[in-house]
Amino acid sequence: MLERSCILAADDEESDLLLLEMAFQRAGLSDRLLLARNGKEAIDYLQGRPMADGTCLSERPQLLLLDVKMPYLSGFEVLEWLSSHAEYRDLPVVMLSSSANESDIARALELGARDYLVKPVGMHQLTDLLKQVREKYLTKPLAR
Repeated sequence: MLERSCILAADDEESDLLLLEMAFQRAGLSDRLLLARNGKEAIDYLQGRPMADGTCLSERPQLLLLDVKMPYLSGFEVLEWLSSHAEYRDLPVVMLSSSANESDIARALELGARDYLVKPVGMHQLTDLLKQVREKYLTKPLAR
């Protein structure tokens, strides 16, 4: 049985957040999914301040899914903030963006993102992608 983790996702597109929630359900992931509507909300949550919907830090996320282009604070600015806060330097960040721009990819990886994935267009592909991301970043190897 997989251990339940907390995943924070930041994206300014409501439709993308809805699709993400649906894909989590379809993938059968039992992880707690927290949704931030922009980079500022993601940082607010990590600092213990309430997000716009009133959600406050109740558990530290084990993974951050982060869009690149968002109002208030971009994904790049969130990565910069994370790198300046020692308690979050080990938080895996996966950029999940509609941009396949090579300079965006290079900058995200340079700023500390562990991976950069282009959002798939179909629900089946998004579901598969989320399963792969969970397996790669949240599954702990069994002790021998």
